[in-house]
Amino acid sequence: MANGGVIGVAIIPTQGDGPTTTFTSTGTYTAGPTASTVNYLIAAGGGSGGGADEISGAGGAGGLLNGTSPVSGGSPYAVVVGGAASSSSWNSISTTGGGAGGPTRNTSGSPGGSGGGAGDYSGSGGSGTAGQGNTGGNASGETVGSGGGQASAATTNPTGLVGDGLDSSISGSPVIYSQGGGSGSARTGASTAPSGGGTYEPGPNNTYANRGYGANSSKSGGSGVVIIQEIGNGPFLASGIWNLKTQFQYKKAGNWPS
Repeated sequence: MANGGVIGVAIIPTQGDGPTTTFTSTGTYTAGPTASTVNYLIAAGGGSGGGADEISGAGGAGGLLNGTSPVSGGSPYAVVVGGAASSSSWNSISTTGGGAGGPTRNTSGSPGGSGGGAGDYSGSGGSGTAGQGNTGGNASGETVGSGGGQASAATTNPTGLVGDGLDSSISGSPVIYSQGGGSGSARTGASTAPSGGGTYEPGPNNTYANRGYGANSSKSGGSGVVIIQEIGNGPFLASGIWNLKTQFQYKKAGNWPS
């Protein structure tokens, strides 16, 4: 038969994505031998709460950049993962640590990847870094400002919603990265919130990373993270009925899907 003896259409396989590597500390990423393009997510560490006093603001989220970058197969690349309020970087792409909350009454939040929230009464939120984050929240009377996030600025209290983070599944599971620390309507911080976060409005899931710390606390924000996913450098995938000639070619090359 023309198709090698198997009745059916010829299937040309497609190559799936390659491995995803997550760095929670500084290290080296070595591209796969045939890798040429990767997806990346680079988040800096979140900002700290302004202080132990209830009049202080919440920390801003660590700056975040994500996108696609070319790589050279087999080459090593330095990865820097920042601690709280510190920068993260990879392949000459750098993000800025989150800004601290305003430390006392009538003080502004610090600038950063996302800005920190203001101290109570009349403080202003710190500014964020363009493309990486947003502005922290302003104070309103006795309520302090929330931290800015990667996806949106914090709103002015008393509504006081934190700046939203970025919901990404680059790691294989949905995670919200770089969300601002919360002030709470009564200036409360939540020391049990994940990744150094304060009280917050619920998101699509309960997994957070690289957040600013909440108000009423001088604790540090969440540490940074760098995630790299190789595009089109994984196993060959196909379904249906195979042309025997095509099967032989890919089996011989070591790319027959299991």
